Amino acid sequence: MFVGYDREGKTINVAEKKWSRQRLLKLREETDFICPTCNCELELRIGTIISAHFAHKKFTKCPTIKGSLESDYHMKGKLDLYHWFQRQEGISSVKLESYLQETKQRPDLLIEYNQKRIAVEYQCSTIDARILKKRSSLYDQVGVHYLWILGAKSLNRIGAMSFNLSPFQWKFTIYKESTPPYMYSYCSETKSMIVIHNMIPFSSRYVIAELKQYPLQTASLQQVLTPPYCNKRILFREWFQKVRKFRLSPQLFNTKQISKFHQYLYQTKHLPLSYLPTYAFLPLAENYLFDSPAYVWQGWIFIFIDRMPLNVSFKFQEVWDDFSMKVKDGVVSIRSTINKNDVSYTSAIYSYLMKLSELSVIVEENNQFKKEKPIIWFEHIDELLNNDLKVSHLL
Repeated sequence: MFVGYDREGKTINVAEKKWSRQRLLKLREETDFICPTCNCELELRIGTIISAHFAHKKFTKCPTIKGSLESDYHMKGKLDLYHWFQRQEGISSVKLESYLQETKQRPDLLIEYNQKRIAVEYQCSTIDARILKKRSSLYDQVGVHYLWILGAKSLNRIGAMSFNLSPFQWKFTIYKESTPPYMYSYCSETKSMIVIHNMIPFSSRYVIAELKQYPLQTASLQQVLTPPYCNKRILFREWFQKVRKFRLSPQLFNTKQISKFHQYLYQTKHLPLSYLPTYAFLPLAENYLFDSPAYVWQGWIFIFIDRMPLNVSFKFQEVWDDFSMKVKDGVVSIRSTINKNDVSYTSAIYSYLMKLSELSVIVEENNQFKKEKPIIWFEHIDELLNNDLKVSHLL
């Protein structure tokens, strides 16, 4: 931590640029320090690798300690962000480790941006997701906006446009209706803000996305917050390369949901999961709403349509009821995040049906849907791959 009280109760912020090493050494000789929250004794540490900071002298249950000791990586990043926010237009105030009495929390930074209070949390370690959700909920309750920034060191990039995200990292994604989610992270080693944009999950961990890197020295807050142009053609090309790999690779049914779906297809269609039609592999923004793979949640809706007789109309509510039972039975699971999200899977079902209508799989008229032609289940891999290519050009 960078903020403490001296013995007279005066706030000392050792992150301020006025503190030279000599002044800090003198200050340490002249006074003692206490924690602004728990009133326990603090030690002023003046190192050569990490900036000067305070640390509790003894173990304490200080409520502002977020579950683990701060690493050098975290402290450097927090300090970088503090000075960066101070330089940005539209920000009238930047407070480091300011205690919020109404929530009994001490965010890493508390800024005022365009007349809004925003708590900025730089999270570099894995902690209990319930703690993250509670902290976010408390900010919501008192009208404080929040921005979670992940430590970029933990990001697992496995390709030019692909990432492997842990369940913990998924908690920090931000989603707005009909727009693919995104995630903010910062690397205190490269001094860069790293934003993952246009995230389209293929499975619970694998995601296709674009990465944008902003050097902190030259980047503006407006740049970082403005979504870049989304080149859907490149994203979709990467997506269908993943579909191709899925079809051609031996399948490991590593979850009960995938195994159950595979068994259903084998029993009813005498086909493996990898032969599921292209229309259950669509790169939708709403894929994000599910922890289940895209081909599982889309696949069950596709099966519902496949079972419908030709030229018989069905309502959205019928699809919703059938799908909701799948969710209730644990056949499909919903993704949980810490960010406030008013979007339900209802929008995902509707978006999927409308996309099938655009692709002429079904017809939509008068708020009802109808299958006018039989659905083709290809039995040869070459036919499937050709159809994947055909559909990719229609999106």
